[in-house]
Amino acid sequence: MKQICLAALFLLLVTTTASCKPLELVSTEFAPYVFTEKGQIRGVNVDLLKAIFKQMNMEIHIKIIPWARALYILQNGYADAVFPLFKTRERTLYTDYSDAFTTENTSLFVLKNAPIQWNGNLNDLSGYRFGRVRGYSSGPKIDRFIKNNTIRLDEVNKTENNIKKLLAGRFDIMIEAEYVALFELQKMGRSDDVRMLAVIQKNLSYLGFSKKRKHLSIISRFNEILKKMKKDGTYQRIVDNFFQNSPLK
Repeated sequence: MKQICLAALFLLLVTTTASCKPLELVSTEFAPYVFTEKGQIRGVNVDLLKAIFKQMNMEIHIKIIPWARALYILQNGYADAVFPLFKTRERTLYTDYSDAFTTENTSLFVLKNAPIQWNGNLNDLSGYRFGRVRGYSSGPKIDRFIKNNTIRLDEVNKTENNIKKLLAGRFDIMIEAEYVALFELQKMGRSDDVRMLAVIQKNLSYLGFSKKRKHLSIISRFNEILKKMKKDGTYQRIVDNFFQNSPLK
């Protein structure tokens, strides 16, 4: 009996210790959703996640890394979750998703004086060279277009490098989330040199948990809090507070 009690006590201590451990979340430089400024990780997604997990009485630790590495870490269970993450068939094999907590407009950008026009048909752009961040999904429409067409696709590790290549004429059309591109162009002082060709689609983005970490109960609680915050207005207040002084609003 004594051995059984000691085993039960040990199990309780291990479980309690594990539950107190901060959740490890990873993302990439994706301003204004998540970015590093003066050594601090900021962004509207960061503010939302901090508010949700605070109500869950859970501590989180966020790390910024290249996106392709973030997906590798998620797939292999080296961190608890990745954000902001689109749903794809491939990712569902190793990801348990929360409910969607933000949206992103996938857009196409070209140089301001480029003769490229948008007629609503992606296939008519297949003769141009495209640029995108390595490892990104851009939503079903763009992903299918890239998969089904023989196009020239230049991939880099982050949006800033993508913009530099577009400005240098290394490719013709940049694929990027609308606010991310506008935010980065403004920071670089190059907003007048690039124009948005088209918004292709609005995508839902999620907090994606590694299946190997088995966090279904946390996801369920996360979804409850997210729903509550949207209903009582807390969610929108956080978003408005972040963007109230932003020229992108």
